[in-house]
Amino acid sequence: MAGITNAEFAMKLIPYGFDTVTIGGYNTDNESIDACEKIIARGRKEFNS
Repeated sequence: MAGITNAEFAMKLIPYGFDTVTIGGYNTDNESIDACEKIIARGRKEFNS
């Protein structure tokens, strides 16, 4: 998952009129897992699942 994915961050969005927040996803198939590993190898650690 990319970025900040916790309740503290999501709760800060309430004053802006948001009542639902979708926080990323998970790599569940081989193609997504392989892509994630390539992105991590390039230094993007926030994609580590």
